[in-house]
Amino acid sequence: MRDFHQEAADGGLFLLQEGANGDGDANAFHLRVDTWTPDGESVVEHVAGVEDYELAVATFRAASERWSGTPIKLRQGARVQ
Repeated sequence: MRDFHQEAADGGLFLLQEGANGDGDANAFHLRVDTWTPDGESVVEHVAGVEDYELAVATFRAASERWSGTPIKLRQGARVQ
């Protein structure tokens, strides 16, 4: 499995590691960018958590370009954006 966090750092993409409340909870973010299994059933890696929608879309696009061929979803809770 690839280390997405290291690849992102090497590619200049800064990932937010802590939740919005500073406790490290990745679920605290309003929007999430995650990689998924090919069947779309399970999250493989949490790539980024973002509060701002436009920044989340830009992060999703950058991650999709960086790891083309990898299923990546931008979500708000259970809802896929």
